[in-house]
Amino acid sequence: MTIAIVFFNSFIYLDLAFPAHVAAYNGDLEHVKLLVEQGVVNINERDERGSTLAHKAAGQGHIEVLRWLMENGATMDLTTQSGETPKDVARRFGQLACLKILGGGGETGIVQQRELTDGNKRKSSSRQEEIGRAKQRYEEMLKQFEIAKKNYRQLGGHFEEEDKRDVIEQDSQK
Repeated sequence: MTIAIVFFNSFIYLDLAFPAHVAAYNGDLEHVKLLVEQGVVNINERDERGSTLAHKAAGQGHIEVLRWLMENGATMDLTTQSGETPKDVARRFGQLACLKILGGGGETGIVQQRELTDGNKRKSSSRQEEIGRAKQRYEEMLKQFEIAKKNYRQLGGHFEEEDKRDVIEQDSQK
């Protein structure tokens, strides 16, 4: 359920289904504490996109909220539907203080050591991981786009570029 509130001629949208997420996004530590401590929400509760309270706080740079969540057992390696951890979100939005708290330092080119199943170690930068997630998301969206195009055609829709291409092909066949 979404509600729009008019405030100085602009719209602010509040998602009433996830009040703790709104509080974490806004940096309202007292409200986050109240909702979690009273058992209204789970500290690792996810919204419709898989974001947790930590994702919301990290993306907006609310270090007090993020620190409280960590101290109270929030899981920092949960990923959103797009595969981002709170550390990834902090990095994406340039929230260096949050990134430092989450163990990511303040730089985007951090090199991490990863254990492979055969015991060898491989260096992979977090930048490469971000690129991989972005490519995966792009490929998923491309598939959805192709399905939408097929549906549009089946309903009788025509694309201008396809009409132009057909005219060029007919001219070249003549």
